Amino acid sequence: MVLIPTALPTTDPLLAWREEFPILATTTYMISHSLGAMPDRTHQRMREYTDTWATRGIRAWEEGWWMMPVTVGNLIGRIIGAGDGEIVMQQNVSICQWIVASCFDWRSPPK
Repeated sequence: MVLIPTALPTTDPLLAWREEFPILATTTYMISHSLGAMPDRTHQRMREYTDTWATRGIRAWEEGWWMMPVTVGNLIGRIIGAGDGEIVMQQNVSICQWIVASCFDWRSPPK
């Protein structure tokens, strides 16, 4: 016999975050990888980003976009115990590896 609970537990501290994810009001969302439930604040911030793009165009780069990889890296650094400027975001692992590999002189074997 399978018992299905009729009500959610009300003591779980994670339930306080539920309202941050609008899709959870109408959907049981069990995907936790790259397309996890979008927080409402992310939706708002993406709207700000596209509004800036639409109204500031190329000027947005000098008004904050240029530093976004460092800004985000600093936020992540605080979570993992790194200092400011020690973490920087890249588009993907391949590009990051290319950047590191470009630091080496590949013309001759190491001595």
